[in-house]
Amino acid sequence: MIKPLSLQLAVRFMAARQRSKMVSFISASSTLGIAVGIIAILLVLSAMNGFERALQEKLLGVIPDAEIVSLERPMSNWQGFQQQLVALPEVEAAAPFIQLSAMVVRGAELRAVQLRGIDEQLQPTVSDYQQYLEPSLKEPLGLGQMVLGAGLADELGVEVGDTVRLMIAPENGDFKTPKTYSFEVVSLFRFGGQIDSISGFVSLQQGQLLAKQTDTVDGLELKVNDIFAASRIAYTAAAKLPIYVYVTDWTRVHGHVYKDIQMVRGVVYMVMALIIAVACFNIVSTLVMTVQDKRGEIAILLTMGTKSSTIIRTFIWQGALSGFIGVASGVALGCLAVIYLNPIIGLIEQLLGTSLLSADVYFIDHIPTVLQRQDVLLVATIAWGMAIVSTIYPAWRASKIKPARELGGH
Repeated sequence: MIKPLSLQLAVRFMAARQRSKMVSFISASSTLGIAVGIIAILLVLSAMNGFERALQEKLLGVIPDAEIVSLERPMSNWQGFQQQLVALPEVEAAAPFIQLSAMVVRGAELRAVQLRGIDEQLQPTVSDYQQYLEPSLKEPLGLGQMVLGAGLADELGVEVGDTVRLMIAPENGDFKTPKTYSFEVVSLFRFGGQIDSISGFVSLQQGQLLAKQTDTVDGLELKVNDIFAASRIAYTAAAKLPIYVYVTDWTRVHGHVYKDIQMVRGVVYMVMALIIAVACFNIVSTLVMTVQDKRGEIAILLTMGTKSSTIIRTFIWQGALSGFIGVASGVALGCLAVIYLNPIIGLIEQLLGTSLLSADVYFIDHIPTVLQRQDVLLVATIAWGMAIVSTIYPAWRASKIKPARELGGH
């Protein structure tokens, strides 16, 4: 296969410039700049993708996609409402709940807890909370039994099998002595983050007894087929119920996490363009110096009948090859860095004796990474495209060299 003359000249010029230390240094720095920029961008984008997936699969697997709460508590005929909601095409499941604010007491220690009465047959259809129980429950929760958040249990010094007391104030706001109930902790809910420090679960029947309700609930949790449209779906579903309700969804409490991820992603793309642009400026400098160094050779080529378009393509090829080396090495090293990011961070944490993400604060204890093909292709395409665009001016300058002036000694 015969290579185009412009490509052959570009390869010869690239090989010849190795004799010039300054040109070689600038060329190497431009290639290195592109590679380092791509590595950094792939690492950040992969981390953003990882956090987004962790948010969707883990956090949103535990908290409800949406809740519909009766304004005229309690909600009666919840079974009929539950069937009506599940019949909607965008609602996958619905489960009843009772929400109680209480204080959990263990010896001299006292902590607040958000106690939730759940239907253990329907709850798994809207939440993955059972995956985080230690130990797993083989039998349904009975009266006088509860699941306590692991963070709350650690603060109180409670273990599975211990007994705690719950203090529940009257719902009507009367200044009466809170009633106290004894509960056995049969399992711990270990999810991570602040949820562990405020959560407690009892059976729906137990919740009804504590709230003094008979076959009624506070509201229904919903699982929808599109979590990013949860607000719209929940409001549409609630409008079909014959009662007044209050509607909320996951975006009200945790939506800022998703919005922050998207905002950072946008900032990363802007930074990517700036990093690659700075690296491409070095390509411009390299080609300008190469053109200056090869003015005589270019003049001879033009005198021998080489077209100006061939000269332009020669320097475009030269910049494209330099950019391709930087892009290829950056993509290869960036993918390796993403794959081995957590082992590297683990080693750094061991050396520093600290943890970057504490499970007591965040719902994950590591930096999740998801390397997506479209991110790699987008970054590589933009970087190589900017490298090629940066060659246009030096290539145009090279094609404007006057052979008579260069060869005539004027």
